[in-house]
Amino acid sequence: MFRRGFIDEVQVDPWIFPNVGEWLLRDAPVLRGVRFAGITEDGMTDEAGAAARVLATWQQVITCPAFRLLRGVGFGVLGYDCRVFGEVTPGWESVGGEALIALLATDTSRLDALDVRHAKSHKPLYADPLLQQLARLEIWLHNINDSQALFAALTGSRVRSLAVSGDLGTLKEPVLAMLTELRIESLALELDWVPAKLERFAFATKTIRDEPVERAIVCARNVRELHLDGGQVPGWRRLARAELPQLRVLRVYGDDIGATEAEKILRMPCAAQLEVLQLKQIDDAARDRLERRFGVLVEAIELRPCVYWR
Repeated sequence: MFRRGFIDEVQVDPWIFPNVGEWLLRDAPVLRGVRFAGITEDGMTDEAGAAARVLATWQQVITCPAFRLLRGVGFGVLGYDCRVFGEVTPGWESVGGEALIALLATDTSRLDALDVRHAKSHKPLYADPLLQQLARLEIWLHNINDSQALFAALTGSRVRSLAVSGDLGTLKEPVLAMLTELRIESLALELDWVPAKLERFAFATKTIRDEPVERAIVCARNVRELHLDGGQVPGWRRLARAELPQLRVLRVYGDDIGATEAEKILRMPCAAQLEVLQLKQIDDAARDRLERRFGVLVEAIELRPCVYWR
């Protein structure tokens, strides 16, 4: 991925990073983050052996010289095939929690961004000094107790960019008031705080309903970048009531948003200062027409996992 014309973040196969990491950092000196593709062992009947092989590969990654130079790190699925009575079943057994423990045992003094969505347990991170030095964190919360533990651990930390997924319930933790960037992915969401400092705000559900959209845009009047991601985004119509004088980038990423809906959005008052409109898909002719008419860059984008906010 690029940022201002420079390589900003890359995804790397864990097997090759120990051999190419130093070369990569030499040729991309402003590289901020590396996201490691998942490590899986398929078809093995020896579960202990499969787990050991996955963790051995991960250990080679996090102990190589290049790894100690990284600022941002994320990792995909680390695990092996599930087996029930000797038969392979859909899914895998994750060793992400063990991988996180191994990571925390290395030199993490340069890290300021971490994506641990694929760790089954985050308790080691909550008690580790690394959490207090991070500026950016992406995490999957497995239950309400995990959520409460996270926000308690973040109190007094440097984290200003937070991406959370899972069953979040009602978000009203005081630590949220310190954030400048917040990404949320949740089936049900209630916002019960005023995010006055938010400059970037994104939330995604299978279907983004009207009410959460209106609640979000009322709370985040100073937002510069707003993302609404879902299979369906009927809530985009509530943007017509929004007062977002600082809004410069708007992403409305849904199957129900095409050229007709994009034109309606660009006619809304909240789009008066808009510079970029991002959509899931739009043909070249429609994009050119909208760009000429409204003077806004219209992009068709692909959602990709990343360590840093794009």
